Amino acid sequence: MGFLFVWILGCTTGAVFEISHAAGASVVLFSLMRLAGPRRSRTVALLGCALLGMSWGAYRNPTPHPLVSPEGTIEVSGIVTRSTRVSEDRVRSVLTSATIEGRPLGRALSLRSSGRCAWPVGYRFTGLAEVRSRAPAVARLSLVATARSPGPEIDRCQPVTRVHERVSLPNSETSGLLRALSLGDRSGVSHATREAFIDTGTMHLLAISGLHLGVVAWGLYRISLWVLCLLGPLSWTQDNPRTAAGLSVIGVWSVVSQIQGTDATLRAAWGITFVLCGLCWGRRVEGSRVLCLAAAGVVTWEPLAPLGASFQLSFLAVWAILRVAPLARRCREHITAPGRVDSPLLKACGARMVELTLVNLAATAVTAPLGLAWFGQLSLVGPLVNLVATPWVAVVVVPAVALWVLLASVSPELASLSSPAVDWVLGALLDLLEVWAELAGSSQRARWPLWAALGISVGCIGLLGGASWRRLSVALVCASLLGVQLAAAPPPAWQLTAINVGHGDALLVQGPEGQTALVDAGGHPRSADRGRDQSRWLLLPALSQMGVDHLDLMIITHGDLDHVGGAAEVARRIPVGELWLSRCPQRRSVDPLVRAVFAQGGRVVRVQSGAPIPWGEASLEVLWPPRGEPCPATENDRSVVLKVQTPGGSALLMGDASQVVESSLLGRDPGRLSVDVLKVGHHGSDSSSSTPFIGATGAQVALVSGPGRARGPLPSIRALERLRRAGLSIWVTGRDGTAQVVFDPVGSPRARRLRTP
Repeated sequence: MGFLFVWILGCTTGAVFEISHAAGASVVLFSLMRLAGPRRSRTVALLGCALLGMSWGAYRNPTPHPLVSPEGTIEVSGIVTRSTRVSEDRVRSVLTSATIEGRPLGRALSLRSSGRCAWPVGYRFTGLAEVRSRAPAVARLSLVATARSPGPEIDRCQPVTRVHERVSLPNSETSGLLRALSLGDRSGVSHATREAFIDTGTMHLLAISGLHLGVVAWGLYRISLWVLCLLGPLSWTQDNPRTAAGLSVIGVWSVVSQIQGTDATLRAAWGITFVLCGLCWGRRVEGSRVLCLAAAGVVTWEPLAPLGASFQLSFLAVWAILRVAPLARRCREHITAPGRVDSPLLKACGARMVELTLVNLAATAVTAPLGLAWFGQLSLVGPLVNLVATPWVAVVVVPAVALWVLLASVSPELASLSSPAVDWVLGALLDLLEVWAELAGSSQRARWPLWAALGISVGCIGLLGGASWRRLSVALVCASLLGVQLAAAPPPAWQLTAINVGHGDALLVQGPEGQTALVDAGGHPRSADRGRDQSRWLLLPALSQMGVDHLDLMIITHGDLDHVGGAAEVARRIPVGELWLSRCPQRRSVDPLVRAVFAQGGRVVRVQSGAPIPWGEASLEVLWPPRGEPCPATENDRSVVLKVQTPGGSALLMGDASQVVESSLLGRDPGRLSVDVLKVGHHGSDSSSSTPFIGATGAQVALVSGPGRARGPLPSIRALERLRRAGLSIWVTGRDGTAQVVFDPVGSPRARRLRTP
């Protein structure tokens, strides 16, 4: 296994650092093995294997070319390796051997297209695409494109129809779950169901991975063995297990070819194949060796796979299960020993329950830190729920779904008659998860540093080893926990972060004593549903990355969807202590947010202009809407205008206020408008940011929350010109990315780019 590990390490290292000239050195080293002594020959061979792996990794992942045409439309070509329908009218595909404008890209290409057409694996796609990635020239950044004007070959692409898309279950929720468990197509799974799986720590059950394919392989092997014993001239021969194993390999890959497989599916299929091939050769393959073979096969095909979440979660979880297996075996032998338990049923159930508990705890201890590092999610009830959900899925759900799909392929009429039974089986799983998800609450947490999470996971595995390994593992876990603690510490100075959420506003204020306030929460300007999706995929991951697991304060400037559309989703996933709303009447779009805050035990306050409110060493001052005056007629002019004053500087957050509001503020007390950072009103529209107002603020930095002119008319050219003439440093989130301004007490506020998910 040493050579496999060195090969894996060499491939990944070569792909990361582009070490492409190590093949010659490896050949020289292999030729010197004869001259080396017996003790050194293995070392030389390992070094040569590592160098050869580096060359292969660099060959598989060459440096991509920065190819983008001026109009943003490029010609894309490649071979489809995966195509999944992610919604009713959206398809996401992965192309290998991809070329852009006729030149090789050097890595896989993620392609999004409209329609219900999932392309077959191996299909050659050629067409025009629009580049969506902001920095396609970055070597390790996936290039995401949307199909626009496909070439003539795409006309042959037909929507993929499946058996159970023609035979539906009585319930739409269970129908979506059926497609996810049988085909890997999760487009029909509602967001509420996904959240139930996430909050109960059972998301691994929703993906077709080792558990599902293991059950299928075991069933195929037992059925093949039974049939061979019945058909053979003798009731039993020594070749029957080998033949059954070979037939099972064919069956497993037949299943994989018919589903929307993921990386975890392919890894599980390769691992099962190695085990069954060992049976074909009459050899029992060790679990650790199978794991190394599967990892080597995956890394040989995709050298950068170890840097991804799926690879780390799946392989470290299996590694932990293999390490805890001897302990589980000893516990089982202790329980089943003569004289321990009288009842055979209790003895068998107790042994299985102890084994399942140990496996569950080992897998949870290893994957929980990685889940926090990659996704910012941790379910506290996961180990308990998995004790029930995992056996139910393995023993009941997967066999029932497999048999029903097989029956549907033979007789759709019989499948329709038996569909209520499958609906009940899947419904029981959903009911269990929904009840526990309601009791457990949100699994949203602050993200951990990846290096610390890996250290804790590897350390937990090492604790199951010998005494020397345990001492090293304890030191590794302690050092990693210290790193987590340091990373979770509040920032040393006050900071304001303008999060890139497209057209909308979302600004986070953080203080050195752990204070957190979110001003607006983004959203789509014309669609509440798309605003919620934006919050799930953009805002919540960004907040988790910045260490936010609670909000002391949420401020919604006004009721437009691009400011409040994602707020209710944030309040459902992250506790909000207090919500500030304008005293002026607002649209009904704020009602779901108010209900979500009340449900979490927070309170709602209507605010208007008044004296500054102390907040630690800082203060918050509402400048608009005015106290005791009629509310403005337009929704934008009802925006809450907020001034944040910190020991290191100040910021003025204008919401969508127009020049009418700016003139009113100038006429009241211009001195209160003096700040260091100006969050420009109305996304840089020409109706805001008048020249007198900009001059009165005296700001050094202008933050514009908007998509950028490459994707729309905002910010206005004239508004930007007024800001430039005033000498402000301009930052547009849609153009420049998420901006973080640090209010340093010993220097002027400075802005920097913050990379967010």
